Amino acid sequence: MPIYAFIQKFIRWESIQDARSQKESFEMRLSLAVLKSERFRLIIIIAIGTIAIAQAFGTEYLIPNSTRPLRSVFANTDFSLVRWGWMMVGAVIYEIIALVFVQKALTTRRLPPEAIRHLSAVVEISFPTLLMITQGQSIHPIYAAHTPIILLYTILIILSTLQLHFALSALTGLLAGAGYFLVCWVSLPIHNGIAPTIENYFYVSPTIAFAKSFLLFASGIIAGLVGMQIRRILIGALIAQEEKNAIVGIFGQYVSPSVAEKLMEKQQEITDDLTGEERDVTIMFLDIRDFTTFSEKRSPQDVVRYLNTIFSHCIAIINDHNGIVNKFLGDGFMAVFGAPFSSGSQSQDAHNAVSAMQSILTIIDKLNADGTIPPTRIGIGLHTGSAVTGSVGSAERKEYTIIGDTVNLASRVEQLTKQLSVRALLSEAVYAQLSEKMRIEINLTALPPTMVKGRDEAVTLYQVP
Repeated sequence: MPIYAFIQKFIRWESIQDARSQKESFEMRLSLAVLKSERFRLIIIIAIGTIAIAQAFGTEYLIPNSTRPLRSVFANTDFSLVRWGWMMVGAVIYEIIALVFVQKALTTRRLPPEAIRHLSAVVEISFPTLLMITQGQSIHPIYAAHTPIILLYTILIILSTLQLHFALSALTGLLAGAGYFLVCWVSLPIHNGIAPTIENYFYVSPTIAFAKSFLLFASGIIAGLVGMQIRRILIGALIAQEEKNAIVGIFGQYVSPSVAEKLMEKQQEITDDLTGEERDVTIMFLDIRDFTTFSEKRSPQDVVRYLNTIFSHCIAIINDHNGIVNKFLGDGFMAVFGAPFSSGSQSQDAHNAVSAMQSILTIIDKLNADGTIPPTRIGIGLHTGSAVTGSVGSAERKEYTIIGDTVNLASRVEQLTKQLSVRALLSEAVYAQLSEKMRIEINLTALPPTMVKGRDEAVTLYQVP
């Protein structure tokens, strides 16, 4: 068995290289998904900022002063919504620049450094603080600390969830709380000579200011936890998609949804198999007789349509019997029962293969009788035994491969159907796995020992009527 050991080592080495490549690919897909979420967050901030700008300039220039009570209240100050609007313009321009960089990162697939994301979070959450400090110079700081600007903290904390990064959300909450408390501290009575009263206690009390600051910080923590949960869900979805893509990439698009689901359920068994393993399998080879002569007289479109009609029925039958079509061979295919997952035992896999063979012969007879296809003859060969299975190829293209004498003999058995002018043959090894009831139902006929190319001894075959 030295050749088997060599093949297994080669397949395992290929699997390690592929695992590294898949890990890099997964991390890139996750990072790109996070960047798309970040892009959406920036678009929302830009939209909110644009609305705020329109509201500021619209109120200042379009609404008469006589209908604005606040204008008379702050008549002796330099309070101006225009200044507030221009500051919002600066903030929106900053977010647009950030959006351009995020879009560039998505296009080039080059991720920005982590430090840049933290720095951007500091700049963003500092903007409401800067607004309140600036407005506090025009009006009293205590008023600035209780304008709707404080709601910008809340909006930015909520949107930080879309960054799917706990540290960034926590940092946003921390800076929001610290910024708000800073503004409130400036406006406290000890610095401004305002005596606390029952009416203004909730505005000038440091305890209230600290409580609000703490809640802003706690909101950042909660947003971070929510972002972490969303990230976990996203990772789970990406992993599931990666597994499905791996199944399609290795086993081909002809794997049915039901078989794909079984492959997913038996993930560990399949993972071990893909790295190289010796298994007991039953191999089926199918060939369409006189295909060369048929294709010479037909257009390419007719040939493809003919093959698809036959193969679509055959593949469905293979899938229904827990088999996998492993390779298409032009005018035929190779199918395997027992790998990458088994129905329970070598005997059951052999039963499934024989049942599939009978169903294929029946459907071909029906298609011929209905005139769905031109008169068609096929040959099927079955053999069971040990073989090495695994995924072989490169990171760009892999194929689930089955190697060994079992495969070679199954191919020879199929070739003998043409030589012996029979529709289907199975080896003695397959016959030994069948129950007595199935042997009688099929009405198998033992043939004289037959020499097979590549083997020194004759093999016993059984004809399927």
